Amino acid sequence: MNSQRAYFINKLNEGFDPYATLNIPKNSSARNIKIAYTSLCLKHHPNKSGNRCANAFKNVNDAYAILTDSSLINYIKFTQSSSRAEANAGPSRRFAGNADSRPNSTNSQLDDAFWKRYWAVKDFLKKY
Repeated sequence: MNSQRAYFINKLNEGFDPYATLNIPKNSSARNIKIAYTSLCLKHHPNKSGNRCANAFKNVNDAYAILTDSSLINYIKFTQSSSRAEANAGPSRRFAGNADSRPNSTNSQLDDAFWKRYWAVKDFLKKY
C-alpha cells in the first residue's frame, strides 16, 4: 500500500467525511463532485484568499482525491456497511448470563466491536 493511500485511510478512520467537506450528497455523480470541487477550490485557494484558508483548501483537495479513487470509495462503503452491521448486531455474545455476571460488559462490547472492525479493515486492505 502506498503512503498516499495510507494517509487517506487514516484520515477517513479519524472521521473525515469527504462528502460533507464538498457539501454534496453521498449519491452524487462524478460531474457533481468535480463541480463542487472546482467551486470550493476557487473559493479557498491560498493565492486568492491568503493563507487563512490553506487548511480548508487542503481538505477540499483531499476530499476530491478520495472521491476520485475507486478503491477508497469502496473502502468508505465497506466501513459504513460494517458499522451498520455492528450497530444492528445487538449486545455482545462473548459472555453467557445476564449483564451483571459479565465482567466489564461495556468494555467487552467495545472490544468486540473494535476487533470486528479491525479484522474487517485488515481483510479489505489485503485485496489492494
